Amino acid sequence: MSKVKDERYNYLSYTGVKEDEEIVERFRTRWSKVAPCDPHIDLDKFQLIRTLGRGSFGRVVLALLKVENAVKVGGGMEGNKFYAIKVMDKKKL
Repeated sequence: MSKVKDERYNYLSYTGVKEDEEIVERFRTRWSKVAPCDPHIDLDKFQLIRTLGRGSFGRVVLALLKVENAVKVGGGMEGNKFYAIKVMDKKKL
């Protein structure tokens, strides 16, 4: 390996152990706050408000999560959130 390639390899493959621990801790802190998603999402759980746009494969709809389908987060319920849902036509895919 040439000297330049060797120096680049050493630079790219090494980070300090303390720096790695800080990065891992920041990652864990950030992603521990993410609520798990519901694997059984369907359009019945949303109130469709209006179409935001149309494309060649489908449309994007503004939707509101119905209160009865709200996710329990911490001590309260988290609902009344707006979502943009992409509705795609399977025939065109």
